[in-house]
Order: sequence, then structure tokens, then C-alpha cells
Amino acid sequence: ICHIREEGHNHNLSECLSRHLNVSYDTVSRVFSQKEGRTLEKYHIAQKVERVKELLQHNEYTLSEIADMVDYSSAAHLSRQFKSVTGMTPTEYLKGPRERIDLSQI
Repeated sequence: ICHIREEGHNHNLSECLSRHLNVSYDTVSRVFSQKEGRTLEKYHIAQKVERVKELLQHNEYTLSEIADMVDYSSAAHLSRQFKSVTGMTPTEYLKGPRERIDLSQI
């Protein structure tokens, strides 16, 4: 999902995939889950969290700016999802060892 890196563009995952693949999101989601063993939504969230890690490491943006760049509704939503995926808050991530997975490896 290349649009993770396209800051400043708000994307609706289901609309984006349906439009680009010319099939229903339900079909795309079902096929993806069968092939990958996880939902498309979980994959998308993993991509977003890794992008957040990347942006945090640059120390150039506030959490609110990053939330906007990665298409979260708020910094609080980003923080909750980040913690649910990584087990730590963005602040805790910055203080500890900063392990990341390349977006192409997710």
C-alpha cells in the first residue's frame, strides 16, 4: 500500500483499493486474508505504525503533525493504535531501542 508514504493525502483504504483494482473491497479483503493470514486492515495498520516510527526517528515533527501526515484523526488515536501494536507509547518508543521493520517487509 504505497499511499502510506504520500503525506498530505487523506485516503480511505476501501475506496482506494476498490477504485484501483476495480473490484469490491469485500472481495479484496477476503482474498488478502486468505493469502496473507491476516486482515487487510491489520496489514494497513502495521504499515502506518512503521511509518510513524520512521517519522518519529527524524525528530522533525510533533506527534500531531505525524498523525495528520499518516492519516490518523488525532495524536491520541495514533498513540492508542501505536501502543496496541507495539506495546509502548510513541514517547516510550523514542526513549528505548528504536527497532523498525522496513515497510517493504510488512
